[in-house]
Amino acid sequence: MKFKLFKQFKLSDLWATIYITAITSFLVLKTAEFVSLTRTFPELMGFLKIALLGTFGECLKRRMTVKSWIPEQLIVRAVVWGGFGIWFTSIFPFCDGGVTTLINQGLWLKGPEFWLAFSKSFWANIGSGFLFFMMFVHYWIDIMLARKTFLWPWDRDVIGNPKAAKWAKVVMPSMVLFWVPAHTITFCLPPEWRVISAAVLAIALGFILSLAASKKEGV
Repeated sequence: MKFKLFKQFKLSDLWATIYITAITSFLVLKTAEFVSLTRTFPELMGFLKIALLGTFGECLKRRMTVKSWIPEQLIVRAVVWGGFGIWFTSIFPFCDGGVTTLINQGLWLKGPEFWLAFSKSFWANIGSGFLFFMMFVHYWIDIMLARKTFLWPWDRDVIGNPKAAKWAKVVMPSMVLFWVPAHTITFCLPPEWRVISAAVLAIALGFILSLAASKKEGV
């Protein structure tokens, strides 16, 4: 059925627009300061980038599915996204150096810059299992926040949840069709901009997941 995007504009939509515009303006107008802060405080900046933009992506997904911006336990969700930001801050140089080592040892094909970016994206998303594990952790935490209790990741309410199959049908293809190409572009960027690219992609993924959910629910 036809998907209706933002049927009625609300005051909260205005605040959300101001929020994302303010962040974008800082990145565009204060590029030198942003790069300097990222180099000086990589973990802290990684936390802040994903906490601010990844959480916005989750709020956008909620706005598009249930017409309300703010999910329950927003602060906890922001901290979780920030933790992913620190994780991203480590995984990008990890895969960068790992692919370089493989090439130097003759274990991976050397090629032009775009091929190197693709190789790093492949190992970040597929070869290392990082992306699947990160997305599963996010899914697991979502279940615990919804149930308001601790659950082991192998608990029936987690992997046996009816939503798990729908989640997998979106996540598994996205690893190849969305994340590998998207992170190939990310690895073409200077190191200071890679985590912010990951944060922007988190917003994009929230949009994709919203479209998928709307089609299944007939919104």
